[in-house]
Amino acid sequence: MRYRGPAKHGRRFLWGALVILTICGFLSCGSPPADLRTLVPGDALVFLETNDLGRTIAAITGNAKFAELAKNKPNVSALNGIKVAIAVTGFETSEQPLTDEDSVLNFQPHFVAVAETNAWSWQTASFAEDQLGEFVNEIYGGEVELESVPKYDGKLYAWKAVDGRMAYAYLEGSLVFFGNDLTAIEKCLSVKRGETESIAKNQKIKPASDSIGYGYISTDGVAQLANIAGVTLAMKAGEEADVKSFMSRVIPEILRGSVTDVAWTATSTADGRIEDRYLIGLETETLKIFAETLGPSGNTDPDLSRFVPKEFATTTLYNFADPRIAWRSVVLTAQKRTDQVSGSLLNAFSGSLFEPYGIDDPEIFLSAAGQVIQTVAIDDDADNVAVIASFKDFEKIKKGIAKEVNFAKPPEKIENADVWRSDDN
Repeated sequence: MRYRGPAKHGRRFLWGALVILTICGFLSCGSPPADLRTLVPGDALVFLETNDLGRTIAAITGNAKFAELAKNKPNVSALNGIKVAIAVTGFETSEQPLTDEDSVLNFQPHFVAVAETNAWSWQTASFAEDQLGEFVNEIYGGEVELESVPKYDGKLYAWKAVDGRMAYAYLEGSLVFFGNDLTAIEKCLSVKRGETESIAKNQKIKPASDSIGYGYISTDGVAQLANIAGVTLAMKAGEEADVKSFMSRVIPEILRGSVTDVAWTATSTADGRIEDRYLIGLETETLKIFAETLGPSGNTDPDLSRFVPKEFATTTLYNFADPRIAWRSVVLTAQKRTDQVSGSLLNAFSGSLFEPYGIDDPEIFLSAAGQVIQTVAIDDDADNVAVIASFKDFEKIKKGIAKEVNFAKPPEKIENADVWRSDDN
């Protein structure tokens, strides 16, 4: 079974919702925006919001990388002060058979996007019938049919594609609710009428005053995303069906048993970058263990980033009081979150995660390495990676490195470095 990821139109709809709500900003009359959290159901799986759409987009377009790629920089001043929120209320899984042994598994999010346009009702209606309708028509490949009917105190728009796919918008005054699931919109309207509790009562959703965006994944959201993560990682685990089956079953078990919820905040830094901070809620026992084993060292190690090339895909810096204990606690905690047989297999094969870095024995390597360790992926190739670390015991650390590297040979001298190569170079 191949994994394609979220359905194409599901991904495009989420991005499209932001585009559409960006257009809403141009209808703004500048009146104070509503607190959109009070319009989103409390049982939303995933919640995303920006308090100031103009500021958020400006942070992205002001980045040096964006300037390199974009032909011009858009003027987003008309979007200043516009609030936008997106809630994912569920995921739909579908399987499309290709052959007797191969099929495509799609995950499509059910979502609703909410915006306070601060516009006159006739402006909002014109926007829905024209720009929003044109957008839906393009996404669904043309020949989309539109029906609109009065509903509650506003108007409901429903677009139907030739293949039966639907999109909906509900307009009430200056408010716009847009999504691919009518039930999600109905939930928001129920919250608006005071019949259902809103997500605003969740004390963990408290954006910082300087944030450009924030989000939250509930416990149920973690559980559903864990299933998707399990399938995604399993599909990347090679061709062995047993390995894929094992990962798609065990990874969700570990995540569901360890993580309770996730909060995210993005801020714009003075040097033009965007900093993301994640607050991961953990199950009580897991929290106690990690509080003891994953603590930072407090020491200042040499700047390992100076060895990372200017062009790279990703890099991660780890700083632990004891890297070996930290790794061991993660493996043992993962074992406890699944059955005994699966836990034994996890322990046996966990070391394989270090193989791409040329490490045969992570226990030995981590016990001899320094407290700060940095990894880098040069490109998107999973095997084109490196690990950078200082060491406490070089003779010991060599025992943890892959046997293909022959330390019996004298090292080459490259500038101030000693270099050993594998026998096949």
